[in-house]
Amino acid sequence: MMKSQVDMYKKQVQEMQSRLSEETKRADKAEFEHKRALEKLTSVQQERERLVIECNSLKESLEELRCMQLQKESNNDGSGNETSIGDSELLDAVPPEIREKLIRLQHENKMLKINEGATIDKQLALTQSMLDDAKSRINELETDNRLANRRIMELESQIEDLHSNQSAASAQEDLELKQKLNSAIKRQKEADAEIQSCSVTIESLESQIEASVARNQQLQESLNRKDEEMRAMEERYRRYLEKAKNVIKTLDPKKNPYSHLDIVSLKTQLLEKEKIISNLEKEADRTRALQDMEDKIITTAFYNLGAQLQKRVAEERLAQAGISQTFLSRQRQATTRRANLNTSGIASRFEH
Repeated sequence: MMKSQVDMYKKQVQEMQSRLSEETKRADKAEFEHKRALEKLTSVQQERERLVIECNSLKESLEELRCMQLQKESNNDGSGNETSIGDSELLDAVPPEIREKLIRLQHENKMLKINEGATIDKQLALTQSMLDDAKSRINELETDNRLANRRIMELESQIEDLHSNQSAASAQEDLELKQKLNSAIKRQKEADAEIQSCSVTIESLESQIEASVARNQQLQESLNRKDEEMRAMEERYRRYLEKAKNVIKTLDPKKNPYSHLDIVSLKTQLLEKEKIISNLEKEADRTRALQDMEDKIITTAFYNLGAQLQKRVAEERLAQAGISQTFLSRQRQATTRRANLNTSGIASRFEH
């Protein structure tokens, strides 16, 4: 129960940390966007200052033109009194090219002031709203961060309390686990010894199987030779039979008094050949039966050996898991002993 609570608290801590990292990323993103907005605002302000400087330079140029016109008129009239001249009169006195340029510059300056003022106001409002949003988001993230840190500290304190309580409760369990581990190690050593003996038995069985395979090959070769001999005997039997039929047809018993004796001798030879062929067939049948029996014995030995090894591995797993012997495990051991006896009997048959 405590372990499940500890796992749950650890999972909650991991979730809080992941949420904290996500919120930190969002705060970094908002700060980056705020910096970009400030950079845009700075560039807009620089452009505005440049336009203001250009406007001032145009105003200064206009004032210089006015002064030059005043000086020119004062020299022409010869009067020392100052006169006030309007912008329209100055423009009329200026050459047409300069007048058109001044009018165009004044119009562009006026439009730039209008457009730039509106654009700057919009960008300032947008930047200010983005800045306010970023500040509010940063405040929310800082609040979430503080809450997450507080929750993490609470969970860590709970985990420490659970560990301290669990250490006292798990001392007895550790002792029992050590005892089970020692018994499992002992069973493992016994199983290793049995596996070693089993490997020796397997090697001996493999050598016996190899010998049996060699013997089967020899028997197969002998059987093939017997089959060839039988085919040869059958061929000779057919030839003798044909020869006897031809002799019987060609000989006349009235003219040849010894034909009956020849026929009797031929019949005797045929009977002997038939006996030889029958004996060869019986020997071939015995060889086939022996080979089939050896194949069945080898297959049975392999099946028994595989079943024995599989049961032994299952018992080892049960022993490693710390499961005590039950009635079912004792029945498995008895079955394993019977399989060992069957395997030893098969091995003794192979040796004989």
